[in-house]
Amino acid sequence: MEKNLENKIKTHLGLFGNLKIFSLGLSALALVGCGEYVNYAPVPSLSVSPTSGKAPLDVSFELYCEDPNGPEDVNGLKLKISGFKDREDIIITTGRRPIYSSLTFEKGKYGVSGSCIDYEGATGQTSTEINVD
Repeated sequence: MEKNLENKIKTHLGLFGNLKIFSLGLSALALVGCGEYVNYAPVPSLSVSPTSGKAPLDVSFELYCEDPNGPEDVNGLKLKISGFKDREDIIITTGRRPIYSSLTFEKGKYGVSGSCIDYEGATGQTSTEINVD
């Protein structure tokens, strides 16, 4: 663990016995043995609404990411929409900022996936489908 970060943890949250206790920002608590750092995978949250209906169907997307190691650990987000008959997949990427988008779908079945990666390379992914009659 970077020495500066280790000192901040000790200063702000204390040292209890041989365990460091520090907040993960998501109402979670990590207990890590002295000198050890645990990198947890970021957790994507994907909202797609609606996920079914009649064509043409206007769908809204929201993707954001929470990282148990802190928001500064998030390195990138990616929203991928697949299943188009007449064009390639749509891929939207950002740094730490959430993705907000919308699209109109014709009849068919489409896949939507959201993923995020942190600076240590850990990834989280989630997906859903859109069914248009």
